[in-house]
Amino acid sequence: MHTPFIVALDFPSKQEVERFLRPFAGTPLFVKVGMELYYQEGPAIVAFLKEQGHAVFLDLKLHDIPNTVKQAMKGLARVGADLVNVHAAGGRRMMEAAIEGLDAGTPSGAARPRCIAVTQLTSTDERMLHEELWISRPLVETVAHYAALANESGLDGVVCSAYEAPLIKERCGASFLAVTPGIR
Repeated sequence: MHTPFIVALDFPSKQEVERFLRPFAGTPLFVKVGMELYYQEGPAIVAFLKEQGHAVFLDLKLHDIPNTVKQAMKGLARVGADLVNVHAAGGRRMMEAAIEGLDAGTPSGAARPRCIAVTQLTSTDERMLHEELWISRPLVETVAHYAALANESGLDGVVCSAYEAPLIKERCGASFLAVTPGIR
C-alpha cells in the first residue's frame, strides 16, 4: 500500500505557500493546511491548492459540542479538503456528529472527506497527562483507547506518533489510518 507523505504548509500566507510550492510545480503533493494558514486565508487556500492538483489535509482539530461540530463539518465538506480532523477527547457522540456533518455536506457525486481524530497532541507527555489533564492512565493506553473510540465512532483513522501506530493498527485494523507527524 502506498503511504503518502503529507507536507505541512505551516506558513502565514498564500504568498509564502506559493513560494514554497514553486519548485514542485506540476507534481501533485499531499499537503496539510493548519489553523495558522486557514485562519489567515480561509477556504480559498484549499481551493487554490486543489486547483494546483494537490490533496489537502485540513488540520483544524475540531472539538466542541456535537451539533456545533456537525454543522462545522457540513460546511468543511464543501470546502474540498480530502482529510479533516477532530479531537477524540470530544467523545463518541461528537465524532459521530462529525461524520454526519461530512455526509450531509459532501456534494452529490463527490467523495466524503476522510476524518481522523487527534488522540493526544504531540506536546502532551506523561507529566502533563497526569498532572494537568488529570488522566491517570499511561499515555499509550489513552492513545489506544481514543483510537478504538474513533474507530467505533466511524472515523477513518487517527493522528498518532510513529511509536503508537503499530499498536493502533493492531487494535483497529490495517485499513485504519495512522497519520504520524514528524515529531514525538
